[in-house]
Amino acid sequence: MKIIDGKFGKPNKEEDFTLAEKLMIATEECVGVESKIKGNFVMIVEDEEGMARVATDLDAAGMLYLLEFIKATLMMSAFEEGKVH
Repeated sequence: MKIIDGKFGKPNKEEDFTLAEKLMIATEECVGVESKIKGNFVMIVEDEEGMARVATDLDAAGMLYLLEFIKATLMMSAFEEGKVH
């Protein structure tokens, strides 16, 4: 599992990236914009009001399996705040 630094290259806390900018940076770091990589994804986004939205190309069973795998991996490893796993 690739770990992406959740600070997204911010030089300081004064500069605040929008959610769309963070997603673009994370996508670039995960697979690259020009990548030919094939696979599946689950994206969970939480907005300022705490509303979580999920986007995926998997069916419900596949999405739940992937989320459980991610949860188990995070629980068994050192998790640092500000990291995207």
